[in-house]
Amino acid sequence: MKSNIETLDEILNLAQNNFNALKKDTRKYGAYTVSVKVANYSESLFVAADIMKMCIITLDSDQGLHPSNIMKYSISIATMLDVALQFIPFEEAEVLDEIQLLLKQRMEESREGESVE
Repeated sequence: MKSNIETLDEILNLAQNNFNALKKDTRKYGAYTVSVKVANYSESLFVAADIMKMCIITLDSDQGLHPSNIMKYSISIATMLDVALQFIPFEEAEVLDEIQLLLKQRMEESREGESVE
């Protein structure tokens, strides 16, 4: 990304164009939604079922999280990890890196200005 932003307006513009992971929920004030890409309704149901199966296995203290239990419940770990990856806001992190760099530069400029006086 490295846009070398310098003003608050540039930060706001970057945020509007790159903070896409969370979408405002128009039905509920203060709430957001996150999209998960799936091929079809069936896949979305299988993903939800796999997440619930993993929770059942984890909560079942007698069996624990053991590979044989995962096989018994027929859970697709790869699918669950793929969904989890979709929740990581990589684009937003790049904007935050830019903002951090700008703030660091401004703080250094402020310190230099104070030491000159």
